[in-house]
Amino acid sequence: LKACMEAREPVPEEPYEISSDVHGSFDGPRMGRLRAMQNAPHLFAGLTFYFSGHFMPNYKVHLEDLITAAGGSILDK
Repeated sequence: LKACMEAREPVPEEPYEISSDVHGSFDGPRMGRLRAMQNAPHLFAGLTFYFSGHFMPNYKVHLEDLITAAGGSILDK
């Protein structure tokens, strides 16, 4: 954000993308950006999720929002 504000316009994302994380995943942001540019299906497209057990309401809503934003659907009872 700081670079965009200094340039007074959007700047390329690539130099700021995280290449790995503490869980051993690599190039997640880059792969997601490239998939979006290619109009590829969303990460969870065609997948259905069901939550079993007890979840804190706010936590469950957050997970449901993430799943639907990534193209997945939530199975109700």
